[in-house]
Amino acid sequence: MSKQINFYSCPNDKEMIVNTLKSVFGQLLCTPYYKGNFSLFDKDINEETLYLTENHLQKHISYYIHKYYDGTTAEVLDCIKSPVLEYSVPFQREDMVYVSGRFYCRADNIEFSQKVSKFFGKLKKEFRYVKQWKCYISNSIDIEASRFFVPNRIITINKEDLK
Repeated sequence: MSKQINFYSCPNDKEMIVNTLKSVFGQLLCTPYYKGNFSLFDKDINEETLYLTENHLQKHISYYIHKYYDGTTAEVLDCIKSPVLEYSVPFQREDMVYVSGRFYCRADNIEFSQKVSKFFGKLKKEFRYVKQWKCYISNSIDIEASRFFVPNRIITINKEDLK
């Protein structure tokens, strides 16, 4: 079963997100998408998408052979069989429009899945929910002065949308 949370945040929220992750999982590892070496996760990593796992679960990370259209192959991460939490990092475009981030998990590992649910619960307490767009917005974002990119459009959100 898959779980996800879409959210908008500022760069200064990064530390809060990392601390919330660590409070639930402890020290996390970044799992490479293409088979390679694991690295320690911290708030200073500048990647668009990270695949996070717990240290003791790295032996359960699974890869499969993917064949590309040009005939080349690569061993890529199997996000269903592997206990990983995908973290797509939110950002603000040059035109000051916020683009959402996402945490997503589809792992079969029950223990890891329960920790993901616990993490989502803690993270949601740090954000405001916008029911119409099914997303969470950081408390540090001035909603009425900001614009947000949702699929195929740029929107503004007012305080009435938060109710």
